[in-house]
Amino acid sequence: MKKLVLAVAGAAMLGAFAVPTVSIDAINRDGGGEVASVDLAIDGVDDEAYLFAAYGLGAGSADSLSGWDTVEQIAVLSSSDTTANFTVPSGWGTTVFNMRFFIASEKPYDSALDYIETSDSATIYLGFTAGPNMVSRMKFRYTYNNGGALYGYVPNGSDDYNDYRLFSYGNAVFFDIPPANSRISCAFSLNTDYEWELGNNYIKDLASGDMLALGAVQTFSRPATLDPAVSEMMLFGIADDRGRVYWLDIYDNDADPDDLQLVHKFRPVLKNGVAGLYD
Repeated sequence: MKKLVLAVAGAAMLGAFAVPTVSIDAINRDGGGEVASVDLAIDGVDDEAYLFAAYGLGAGSADSLSGWDTVEQIAVLSSSDTTANFTVPSGWGTTVFNMRFFIASEKPYDSALDYIETSDSATIYLGFTAGPNMVSRMKFRYTYNNGGALYGYVPNGSDDYNDYRLFSYGNAVFFDIPPANSRISCAFSLNTDYEWELGNNYIKDLASGDMLALGAVQTFSRPATLDPAVSEMMLFGIADDRGRVYWLDIYDNDADPDDLQLVHKFRPVLKNGVAGLYD
């Protein structure tokens, strides 16, 4: 029997002044002694609220749903609700070690989507700027390419001197990186799903671990005053490139590849009939 500890459990009220509480009332085990579920005690819900479980290999935020590997809605609560039960996810003690419970005054989104694509939305601004130690991991598919930008930014229109972007033309994908003053490239196919890591001067396939591009195929003499973090990162920034994005994770810093820190975890969602990304 594995000896496990329910290491992290707590509650936070998101987006409200009143503070309901949720606590673990009992830990239930199966016939083999493994943790199977937890009984939760709920108090102080005055109006409709949402109960979530957040869990993963590592811990996310203590006061929001960001940074967790998985966020799962347990129940919609009313003032009469005082208890709930949650079945512990598979992988507890092997791939899942941290869990926390949250009560939110409103649901952050209506439903999850498998992907978001160019036709779903106009340009999506991601709320952060690129830096020299940023690593992006994403699953995506190109459906049309003509030298635009599926991901990144182009602060001066099509000025190659200042952009940080993933774009495609012909049978190749190009990645411009201002911190390295370079452009790297590798082959690809339209209408094919890829899971890649984009770092400072490299492209890596996440499934195989193979380096698809390493080092510049073209360099630029960029202005000495160029700050690589001058514009907000975005999806679907230039319509000449079109496609799907299934997920996007942003890490810092690739100066130490063995110690990447997850800072954004974007997932496609639908809220009020509009497709977007939830971080």
